[in-house]
Amino acid sequence: MSGNNIHYYSHNKNSYNLIKDALEFGFTHEQIILIATLSRYAKRKLPSPSHIQKFKTLLPDSEQLESLSYLLSLAVTLLSHYPKNIDFTLSFENSELKIESKNSLYLAKESVRKLDMMTNNSINISFYNLS
Repeated sequence: MSGNNIHYYSHNKNSYNLIKDALEFGFTHEQIILIATLSRYAKRKLPSPSHIQKFKTLLPDSEQLESLSYLLSLAVTLLSHYPKNIDFTLSFENSELKIESKNSLYLAKESVRKLDMMTNNSINISFYNLS
């Protein structure tokens, strides 16, 4: 049951419970579970096999779910230095995601290394400093 306690270090799990229990706004049950699942695993880890199994009938296939989760985690990671404006550009060619910035993006680089990789990962992520 959500709302019993809110703990700062469990904010992804708390977000998951709040979304799962309170999000309505015309979303289908499948959409609510997908949004809640993505919010729960939006930092570094891919959804656990037990979580996927529990909601198997409501979630997309595991490869698609891993891809969505990884992309959201990557977006959170790239913004981990809290820029006032987006201070990088992205381009994708030949299975390489190029991230270019005038800043070092040190925190983002370190965080990307810690992300769980997708099972069928064929993407290389490269950082380029433009200064």
